[in-house]
Amino acid sequence: MRPIGNIGLISLMLLSMTIWGGTWTSSKVIANMAAPEVLIFWRFLFTAVSMLPVMFLYRKSFSIPRKSIGLLLLGTLFLLLYNKFFFWGLQNGLAGAGGVLVTTLNPILTFLFSVIIFRRKAKRMQLAGLTIGLIGGAIILHIWSIDLTSLFASGNAFFLLATTCWALLTITSEKSKRVVSPFVFSFYVYCFLTIIDFFLALPSGVFRVFSFGHIFWWNILYMSVFATTFATTVFFAASGRLGSERASSFIFLVPFSAVLIAWIILGENPQLTTIIGGLIAVAAVYLINYNHQDGAITKHPN
Repeated sequence: MRPIGNIGLISLMLLSMTIWGGTWTSSKVIANMAAPEVLIFWRFLFTAVSMLPVMFLYRKSFSIPRKSIGLLLLGTLFLLLYNKFFFWGLQNGLAGAGGVLVTTLNPILTFLFSVIIFRRKAKRMQLAGLTIGLIGGAIILHIWSIDLTSLFASGNAFFLLATTCWALLTITSEKSKRVVSPFVFSFYVYCFLTIIDFFLALPSGVFRVFSFGHIFWWNILYMSVFATTFATTVFFAASGRLGSERASSFIFLVPFSAVLIAWIILGENPQLTTIIGGLIAVAAVYLINYNHQDGAITKHPN
C-alpha cells in the first residue's frame, strides 16, 4: 500500500478540522434527546470499539504500565467532566458560540495551567498572547454585562467549565507521554470512561435509545467514529509527518468551521462579539505557540 503524501495528508487534515467543527452542531442536535450520561456512554462505547483497528494498525501494545494508571484515571475523570459540561452547555446555549469559546480558550488555558503547575518560564510573546487571549475570551463571554444567572442560562458557564476540564486533560495527556503512548492513553481513557459512565447512565435509561430514530444514531456515529477516532488519528499521523507545530496550526480552522456549520445547519447567526473575540483568541494562540518547540496544541476538544 502506497503511503499518503504530504498533500494527501494536508487534505485529510482539512477534512478532520471540518469534522471537528461539525461536532458542535452534531452534539446540539441530540443534546436534548437523552441525559448527558446516556449520550456520553454511547459516544465513547462506539469510540473505544472503533479505536481497536487503529491500535492494531499502529501495532500498539495493550499493556498498561503501572506508572500510567493514576494518570489514566485522572484523564478519565477530566474527560467525563468535560463531556457533562459540554452537553449541559449545548442544552442551554449555541453550538457555534460554544465551539468558538472552547476551541480558542483551550490552548490558552492549557498554557496558563502549564505555567502554574509545571512552573514553565513564559516568554514575553507568550505572556502577551495569554493576556490577549483572556481579553478575547472575555469578549465572547460578554464580561461587561455578566451575572451568574445569564452566564448559566446562555450555556457559557458550562462551556467555560468544559474548556477548563479539557485543558487539565491536555496536561494530563502530555504528562502521560513519558510512560505510555498517546494512542494507548486515549484508548484506555475511552474504555474506562465507557465502563464508569455505564453505571452513571443506568438510572437515566441507558437502553431507551434503541427506540430513537436514525438521526440519533447517525450523530453518535459521527461524534465517535469520525470526529474522535478518524480525526484524532489523522491529527496524530500529521503531527508525526508534518511536525507538531505545523499540525497544530490547522486547529485554527476549527472555531470557524464550528460557526459556519452551525449557521448552515442550525440557522445560528453568529454574534459580532463571538467573531471578534474568536479572532482575538486565535491571534493569541498563534502568539503563544509562535516559535515555541514545546507549545504544540494537542488533541482538540470536541
